[in-house]
Amino acid sequence: MYKNQRLGKWRLAISWQDDDGRQHKMTRSTQVSCYEDKVGRNGKVRRDNRGRDAAEQLLRKWRDEEVRKDEELSGTVSCETPVYRYVLDYIDLKESTGNIFASTADGYRWYAKHLLGTELGKTPVGHVTARQIQEFERDMVQDGYGGNTVSHTHVLLKTAFIRARKLGDIPSNPFDLVDAPKRPTKPINSLDAQSVRQLNQTLGSVADPFSTAVLLALMTGMRQGEICALRWQDVDRVSRKIRVSHALTRANGTFALSTPKPGAPLGPSPTATSSPACWRRGHARCTASARRWGSTGTRASSSWGTP
Repeated sequence: MYKNQRLGKWRLAISWQDDDGRQHKMTRSTQVSCYEDKVGRNGKVRRDNRGRDAAEQLLRKWRDEEVRKDEELSGTVSCETPVYRYVLDYIDLKESTGNIFASTADGYRWYAKHLLGTELGKTPVGHVTARQIQEFERDMVQDGYGGNTVSHTHVLLKTAFIRARKLGDIPSNPFDLVDAPKRPTKPINSLDAQSVRQLNQTLGSVADPFSTAVLLALMTGMRQGEICALRWQDVDRVSRKIRVSHALTRANGTFALSTPKPGAPLGPSPTATSSPACWRRGHARCTASARRWGSTGTRASSSWGTP
């Protein structure tokens, strides 16, 4: 804190050193008046500290504000942090470090919202009991949530508590004492051989360019995002194989190329191998679509490859 003699006001300054050893400084003007020091006849300077106390109060207030902002940005959490905020911090950390996609983080936040207004969500992480977790999941079921939603929420919370245990915020994980909810088994919804042949025949007579994407999905089992991200160099017409290197994902209203999910198909299915005519027809459609839409050749078909 020092005097700005030109403006006649006290000026505040905050200095700090970051984790890398670099020095930083911020300054801020105040409306607190300052006065020039007086020089006595003997040459000694007599400090005029009028307004200093008021300026120091402003400095402390500003410093506390900056500390609070820094804690919020860094996601500082502890054993006294409520469960809901702790889980959100865990999701933010996973997203910022690139461990999960933005779309996955949005899904996690949707599951975390079930903690809002609940006793478990308000409880500090270090005070959570197994009984609270069981009551929370029982209430979710009574509120009409399906088994998959309850199970996914359970897994998210347990993973966040595993992190809390590793960081030393809790001595033990209460989720270790709670059985995970059972997920309902889903029957495999796939086409039989006759339906595949019928769909293939129907696609052969459809002029819509989007039928190319359906044909690829039928032949390879590729996901929608993987088909939309296809480029010409990913397609090997000789060996009739497709290399899945990217997937088109959407998050926060924007599209982006990302790494495919684990288990992505890396080659043709038996249906595709047994029907090379499908490949020739699909390539012809892609070429026609690219010409019609003015493709530069970087994407397999801009008519169905562009969102």
